[in-house]
Amino acid sequence: SYVPTPQNVNVDRPVLDSVHICDGVVMSFTRDSFVDFPNDIRVNYYGEIHTFISPGSYHIYFVDPNRVSNICNIPNSFFIPFSIESELIISASICPNSSVSFADKPSFFGQHNKLYSQNVAAINLDHDSISFEFVPNLGENAMPIPGYVFPPNFIIDSISGQITSVGMPDTICKWGFAIKVSDWKNGILAGYV
Repeated sequence: SYVPTPQNVNVDRPVLDSVHICDGVVMSFTRDSFVDFPNDIRVNYYGEIHTFISPGSYHIYFVDPNRVSNICNIPNSFFIPFSIESELIISASICPNSSVSFADKPSFFGQHNKLYSQNVAAINLDHDSISFEFVPNLGENAMPIPGYVFPPNFIIDSISGQITSVGMPDTICKWGFAIKVSDWKNGILAGYV
């Protein structure tokens, strides 16, 4: 997970206490390590083991109460929980399989009146095909946030993951967007993050 460095200790997350595993289980994940970067960014690494009861498709998500304030396209963003999700598919036809991972932090900085372009930097260790799409930001219970609107003038290339602004908005602010990265093994959906 990526959070501001703990100038305010309440936003630091040594434990994620609300990881939902779709088969009715809510788990806690303990932080294994972290790395601090410039611009008050901390990258946390968490790990845990869970045994799924059978092959199938599992919706996994977590909710965190801390989201930054003043996000232009999320009404009352400070009071809206932050949530991310993933789908794990366990099937003999696609195993073994590794989830998509990211070679860079998902923090993007654009400048007013300048072309914006940045790659999601997703990789798949199995060399599967991956695709990219914008999806609504999620809040409580991993549900789309009421009133959320996609940032204007942003596009994503579904094959390369390149995000581009086709004319930055006149408003200078923080924009919230989420990107679904799907993993395809031999043309079959193998999960997403």
